[in-house]
Amino acid sequence: MSPWWKIWWVALAVKLALTGWLPLSPDEAYYLVWANHLQLSYFDHPPMVAWLMWLGSILTPFAVRWPAVVLGHLGLVIWSRLFARWFSPKQQLWWLCLALFMPLIGPGSLIVTPDLPLFVTWGLTLLAAQRFIDQPQLKSAILLGLSLGLTALSKYHAILLLPIIALWWRQHRPFRETLRWLVPLGITVLILLSPVLIWNYQHDWASFRFQISHGLGRNWKPSWTSEYLLAQLGLLFPTVLWAAWHARKEKAFLIASMLPLIFFGLTSFRGYVEANWPLPSHPMILGMAVLALPRFSKWLMGTVVLWAGLLTAIIILFALPNWPAALEKTKLFELREFETLAQTSAEFSPLYARSYQMASWLSYRWKRPIYKLSEMNRRDFFDSLSESTPQEDSFYLIVQPDDVVPPAYQSWSKIVVKEIGQKFEIWQLVKP
Repeated sequence: MSPWWKIWWVALAVKLALTGWLPLSPDEAYYLVWANHLQLSYFDHPPMVAWLMWLGSILTPFAVRWPAVVLGHLGLVIWSRLFARWFSPKQQLWWLCLALFMPLIGPGSLIVTPDLPLFVTWGLTLLAAQRFIDQPQLKSAILLGLSLGLTALSKYHAILLLPIIALWWRQHRPFRETLRWLVPLGITVLILLSPVLIWNYQHDWASFRFQISHGLGRNWKPSWTSEYLLAQLGLLFPTVLWAAWHARKEKAFLIASMLPLIFFGLTSFRGYVEANWPLPSHPMILGMAVLALPRFSKWLMGTVVLWAGLLTAIIILFALPNWPAALEKTKLFELREFETLAQTSAEFSPLYARSYQMASWLSYRWKRPIYKLSEMNRRDFFDSLSESTPQEDSFYLIVQPDDVVPPAYQSWSKIVVKEIGQKFEIWQLVKP
């Protein structure tokens, strides 16, 4: 067995152990709610992540992440096949070691989000595009259509693959050679994408309209763009970017890595961009850095050590009974807050939550359904469930003190029945 495969198998074993031990995040609990209400697609995202969570709940009730994590780990094999024509065996090994600790590709693969299947299907699509360009024929066109369709079932980012593939094709062949394969390719994509299209047709194209408007503000805030740039700088890391810059002449890498980064950079002038959205750029930028070896070997090795140290520190934090006060304003601390809620609010019934994250995590923790109050905060999957609308004349609601209830309940009497720390309260709403 080659060193590459030895590392791959050891890493898979470590991932499975960690994902069986780490607590489920609120977003993962939300996708588990989806899995318990299987649909062709969903308001927030395409259905792939829900299908994977459903499979995990069926096959491994004690480790619902495992099917998705195994799939994500197989993505490393797919990306390795993609890079085979550019990398030597030693460079392949370098890319694997870097990828296993790169924040969004390595530690990020321990958490089940739509980015996990996206990482796999994006690499599969680029590999299929590469083979289609080498041998444009019916079989390769259908394979490309299948991989594009799977990417679209993972996340709507799939649309960004079209200009990448077009530019790759333009590098090697005239566009007129593409025309004869567009029909079988397009039909294949539409067949795979049909669950999303059918669901959106049945729901007035709600998901498409939400994605188009999601994060698009009217007035630009400089913080949107500055935070986006700083997040990418931190996630990709200056040493990796500096090494990648020296391989910028490799056009295939440059096209595939820069288009998502540029697209979301431009989007940051219209709305807030989450740090993980340009994930598809990261494996390609890492590939460019590896192409610059051996010149940057020491710098990249130091980067792996740093990433590994940060990952170890985060894992230790989860094992500690008490966390440093400095973490109280971070996303990590949300789990501790929800655990406090779970221990102090179980006596109230019927109980509703202020957000989909809170409702989902309490449902997972208590092993019984808790619903977000319909029309509270932004629209999400809970708003489509009839159970999110109370039928009783009195119910309890977990809120933050400055929350405002939906219009339908603003005439109801509000009684603060319990304060939970400084951040949460339980209100009783009574119909007049």
